[in-house]
Amino acid sequence: MKNLKKITALSLAALLACSPIAKLPKSIASETVVAAFSNVFAGPDNTFMITENHQLWGTGDNNARKTALTDASSITTPVKISEGVSSIVSGYGGNTFFIKTDHTLWYYGSGSYWENIGAAYRSPVKVMDHVKQVSIGDGHVLVVKTDNTLLGWGRNTERQLGLASYGSTWDNVPMKLMDDVIYVATGNFYSFIIKSDNSLWGFGANDNGQIGIGSFSNFTNAPVKIMDNIAMVSASASHTMAVDQNGNLYGWGLSNFSQVVNKDSSDAERSTITGLRCVTSPVKILDDVRTVSTGGRHTMAIRNDSSLWAWGSNAHGQFADSDIKEYTGPQKILDNVKQVSSQSSHAAAIKTDGTLWVWGSNQDGAIGLGHSQGSYTPVQLRVVDVKAIAPGIETAAEWARGGINSAFERGIISDGIQGNYAAVITRAEFCRLALRWLTYTLDKPLISIEFELGDGDRFFHTFSDTTDTDIIAAYRLGITDGVAAPASGSPGVFNPDGQFTREQAATMIMNTVKVLGVNTSHAPPADFADMDAASSWAHPGINFVRAYGIMNGSGGHFTPGGVFTRQESIVTFNNIKTEILLPQ
Repeated sequence: MKNLKKITALSLAALLACSPIAKLPKSIASETVVAAFSNVFAGPDNTFMITENHQLWGTGDNNARKTALTDASSITTPVKISEGVSSIVSGYGGNTFFIKTDHTLWYYGSGSYWENIGAAYRSPVKVMDHVKQVSIGDGHVLVVKTDNTLLGWGRNTERQLGLASYGSTWDNVPMKLMDDVIYVATGNFYSFIIKSDNSLWGFGANDNGQIGIGSFSNFTNAPVKIMDNIAMVSASASHTMAVDQNGNLYGWGLSNFSQVVNKDSSDAERSTITGLRCVTSPVKILDDVRTVSTGGRHTMAIRNDSSLWAWGSNAHGQFADSDIKEYTGPQKILDNVKQVSSQSSHAAAIKTDGTLWVWGSNQDGAIGLGHSQGSYTPVQLRVVDVKAIAPGIETAAEWARGGINSAFERGIISDGIQGNYAAVITRAEFCRLALRWLTYTLDKPLISIEFELGDGDRFFHTFSDTTDTDIIAAYRLGITDGVAAPASGSPGVFNPDGQFTREQAATMIMNTVKVLGVNTSHAPPADFADMDAASSWAHPGINFVRAYGIMNGSGGHFTPGGVFTRQESIVTFNNIKTEILLPQ
């Protein structure tokens, strides 16, 4: 607490009298069945799906919270994890990365792939900005940034980071590896990149010929050029597939289950290191291919007619076939498929109509069927989005309803303003809204925030026209001074039921954000045509909310003396982006 020595006489009992904000009543909820998906990723023992509106959902093994942000050991039906997500990868060891639509990279899981090794991240943490793609192997991470630089970190025992001089140590600090990279794929202990000229380069473990250089070796000491005119590449445990710009599919690496070519064909030979059947150079497998996905012991490819083809091991029914025989060559298994992602024992596909289908092993709920029994036939997977509906939402303008429901779901809206959202908000109501936003943002009860961040000088002052503990807490936190501030032992005046203006809102929003430790003094002068009509004390607040896009005017005017409604206040707080305000 600021000036803590000045309140040493203030007892804990007195502090506790300033009760925390009351809990919200139980939310009214609506259920929406989501059937349209834009992206899917099959992890080692889990599946992630991204809806068309960028919601991230997950199901499966939850060791180290690698699937969902709960303490459950397994998730058997999909749960929502985050929003605003464009892609995701998850790998062995309990590690998950996802990229948001703003190109920020986030991580959660065991902690072994980021910063404090061994310390689990129980909720997503931001890793870096300006990321286009991420891929993870068994101990290493590669990231392509929006400027086409390649970063990497993690294990380099087999030179899977492409660094011959770096040795076999582990480093969890991202380092720049090279420029001019547009695509990356990681296998267990090896990696591939595609450069902007569409050349394909490989580096790392090559004991099963997975780099494709025509011979076996423990590893390559530096990146090696493999092919030209490559559009995409997929790497798995020890085999690799690449699609060229003409739709030709090539494969190489481990083929002991015919995951590249028929293991008994002349294209396969025994590795001089592992003794397993392998292919050491790229071999053409199919034409007219749009995309490919490598599972541990099998391969799946989508052709330009949207048909899905598979070959290799079908031990767990991952080919949607109850006959668990090995497919020694490509066979068509589904039609109308837009995207596929496969792992060692299960697969997931998005069809051309946006529906999601899963099949194969369901251990620990890996394919989200609500139990642990697998399926040899594709099953459509739906997710149910449960959204809170604020009481009285029908009184809000259409433009405000989404923000109000979101704020209600987050617990920002106090009981007194749940309804009649078009009404002008009072000074007391705005104080309560600001405090609820703080408790949500800091994830602490009000009493803790007040004690830790309140100004000790203000704990001995009151207002003559209110004993509302929320208003007093807002005063102690510096959010408001009332219409006449307390001074020299004399109580101030707050006017709790007074109507609220836009300039007052701007000032109190700025003061609320200050509680987070944000420096609000550097905002440039606002460019509104009517700034001369604003009170001098309101200029810093108006400058601040304008600079950060928190409040905007209309037609170049701010209208400082105009009233501020409940719905405007709620939506404004709900839309404050703390990730922009807070230092990284």
